[in-house]
Amino acid sequence: MAALSLVVWLVVAAAGVDDAADVVAARGASPGAAEGIVVDVVGDITSVESFTVRSADGTSRSFVPDDGLLFGHGGSIGHLRSHLTSGEPVRVRYTERGGALVAVEVDDAS
Repeated sequence: MAALSLVVWLVVAAAGVDDAADVVAARGASPGAAEGIVVDVVGDITSVESFTVRSADGTSRSFVPDDGLLFGHGGSIGHLRSHLTSGEPVRVRYTERGGALVAVEVDDAS
C-alpha cells in the first residue's frame, strides 16, 4: 500500500496537481461538495477535531479535517469558529475515508 501511495504522490507531483479535488481523485476517491452554515465546531482556535455544516435543504454533515487542512488559502482552520458565530456560509470539498467525511478543502461560500 505504501508503494501505491508513493506512486500516486509521484504522479500527482509530476502532473503539477494543486487542486484539492484533483488530489482526491488521484487517491481514487470520489470527491463531494457541501455548502451551508457551520452549526458545530469541536476543537479550539488553532485546531479543529470535527465540524458540522447544515445546507439550505436542512441536511447536516459532520466532517473531520484532513491532516494539515487550512481554511481558504492559508488561514487557520479555527476560522470556522467565526463562521459558527456569524452564520456566514462555507463551502466544503470532501471525500469519504473509513466511513468518515474528510474535509480536504474549506473556504468561504461567498
